[in-house]
Amino acid sequence: MASNPDALRELRGAYVVTYREVINVYARDPTTLICLVEGKDAGYYRPRVSQWMVQRALVHPVELLNCGGKRAVLLVRDAVDRNDTLASVKCIFLVDRDFGDEADARVDTYVTDGYAVETYYFGREFARNVIHDVFFNGEVAGDKRATLDTVVETYEKMEAAYLASAQSFNQWAYALRRRRGPGVKLDPVDTMGCIVLDLAAQTACFAYTTEELNALIEPAPAVEGDELASAEEWIGQANPRMDYRGKQHLIFMLAFLENCALRCRKGEMPFEEKLKVAQRFSPKTVLRDLSAFATTPHSLLDFLNRYHDEKLAA
Repeated sequence: MASNPDALRELRGAYVVTYREVINVYARDPTTLICLVEGKDAGYYRPRVSQWMVQRALVHPVELLNCGGKRAVLLVRDAVDRNDTLASVKCIFLVDRDFGDEADARVDTYVTDGYAVETYYFGREFARNVIHDVFFNGEVAGDKRATLDTVVETYEKMEAAYLASAQSFNQWAYALRRRRGPGVKLDPVDTMGCIVLDLAAQTACFAYTTEELNALIEPAPAVEGDELASAEEWIGQANPRMDYRGKQHLIFMLAFLENCALRCRKGEMPFEEKLKVAQRFSPKTVLRDLSAFATTPHSLLDFLNRYHDEKLAA
């Protein structure tokens, strides 16, 4: 549950506004496919839903509505379920899995394979594709290819270092969410300063101590040692790339790319010559700006196809 009255009011406000918009969109055109998403996730889902529509030769209008957060998305879903006048509305709900917090899978509800959409913007292939396109304008041969390979090798080493250092944070965050509930927000720890990078030394680490993390999420009670110990089993089974907090993955990736851009503009190692890099990497726009390089999992396409067969084509 939300941790205080202000959070409850904020949550209610977010979902009520979006729910009314669902009613309005449906009233304007009952054939519209309405996609309810979290936060800035529309930047990821919009081109994929649109491409899927083209591939299936579908002509339904598409409307993506931002609910603000996962709980608001699910509250809108509950409200739609209760409204008999929306029995034939075409709505899908696209949410993050978080720390194994499944949103009871339904034909109209997609839950990400990993922690969040951000995990689709992470990893060696994503980094290589972005660097190849943004830093080298898609053209690499000879020395440039060698430079690209070096940058990617550096990324792999730094990713491994980052994931190792992020273990304690994710153990803390998992314990916090499982004991305190999903209403406790982790947003205060999502800053560019939380990941310390050294491209020359090829190192990366998570910068917070447990004490500092506890202080950031006040007034929630501090996570104690026994609670951290209870999360050890999950940590031992987790896939760091997919199960660790997605926003931290994205922050690491952005910090790495921005660091590379600075060195590229100066011609510093591992770049052997100055290159113009116009791209700026911002947490506010990255899901949209780098969407073309992100992974599209089979599970998303399977979900859309199933929804088509059971709902749209019915």
